[in-house]
Amino acid sequence: MPKFSVGPFCITHEISARIQDGRPYDPLISEYWTGDRDWNFLEYFGPQFTVLELVLDRPNSIESASFRISYAADVKRVGRL
Repeated sequence: MPKFSVGPFCITHEISARIQDGRPYDPLISEYWTGDRDWNFLEYFGPQFTVLELVLDRPNSIESASFRISYAADVKRVGRL
């Protein structure tokens, strides 16, 4: 089975912002690759993927609000690293 990697989705955005601002970002890299915090949204990548289902419907307002709240919690968490 091919190896896949997983990391917190919001960290890549924060690393980019810190590089642009000249702020330290080493703790973020460590958390991305070997972290143990509880993140709401993770990104998965590897040598291949299989599309299981094409979703064309837009999320309803409750799903959208839930996403925004959960993602905001991850953004807040990454800001403390």
